[in-house]
Amino acid sequence: MELALEALIQVLPDPENRNWELGDIEATIVVLCAQSPSLAEIAARVGVPIGVARVLVADLVEAGHLRILATLQEDASDSERRELIERVLGGLRQI
Repeated sequence: MELALEALIQVLPDPENRNWELGDIEATIVVLCAQSPSLAEIAARVGVPIGVARVLVADLVEAGHLRILATLQEDASDSERRELIERVLGGLRQI
């Protein structure tokens, strides 16, 4: 699965109880994704390299816990583009 740095990730409603272990990195990622962060933000907040975050997020998407939101389209407004750039930069600064 190819995930861009700016890809926004969102948690999906899960009818089954998730049995995460306390301190589980996957549980941390799922909780973070309630705010629809970018892949870069997830890596920064969890404290892992981008490649590791990419694999963890891809696994959670395939397991049905997360989904990837569409990135900007060509007709996106300047404010939408600016907001995305600011979010990605913020995530990268936290790394």
